[in-house]
Amino acid sequence: MRHALDACDLLNHPGVWETAWIPFTADEPDDPFCGTFIDAATGSIGSWNRQDVSHLYDDGSTLAGYLTEVADELRALH
Repeated sequence: MRHALDACDLLNHPGVWETAWIPFTADEPDDPFCGTFIDAATGSIGSWNRQDVSHLYDDGSTLAGYLTEVADELRALH
C-alpha cells in the first residue's frame, strides 16, 4: 500500500502527469515507479517512470493492442 501511495504522490505533481493518464502496469512489484499508462482521452498508451518525463509512445500503440500482444504471448506459452 505504501508503494501505491508513493506512486500516487509522484504522479500528482503538476506538469508531470496529465489528468487523463491512467497507469495500468508497474514494471517491478518492489519498485512501482515505472510502468505503462493509457491516455483516457485518446486510447493511446505510453510509459512513465520516476526519472524521466512520462510520454506517449510514438507508434500509436493502444491498450487494445497491448492486451492483444499479451494474450498472444500467453497463448504461445501453452
